[in-house]
Amino acid sequence: SHLVVMREAREHKRLGGADSTGVAVGEEIRERVREELYGLYQEDAEKSAQVLKELEQITMDTSSVTEEWWGNVLGETFEEIDENLEALMHRLRCTRGSLAGGGAVAVLVGHSYIIRTIFDAYLMKGAATQYRS
Repeated sequence: SHLVVMREAREHKRLGGADSTGVAVGEEIRERVREELYGLYQEDAEKSAQVLKELEQITMDTSSVTEEWWGNVLGETFEEIDENLEALMHRLRCTRGSLAGGGAVAVLVGHSYIIRTIFDAYLMKGAATQYRS
């Protein structure tokens, strides 16, 4: 398995957004994930060992997050948020896989603000009510 950590997928920081502040960069991210998983499963040694072994099977590309990528305490301007969103969508569209024709699966994991921003920017207006069951 392959995991790409994209700086463009980060939460957009608004004034005082402490939950939008990172704590690790580059290869430190893998160790941070390992520590968090260990802490999550520490009461079940067998499960912990299994999960950490599975983590070792995943290649993690942290090349775009080798420097601090989160915004300062004042947050980002709307222009910076728009530029970042454009870059994220470009990277997702360029995701290529090993299937015939280059097909690939991309899973975007992020905070609610980035997901809402994507929907607001890329869904047709009224789509939410049009497709309700």
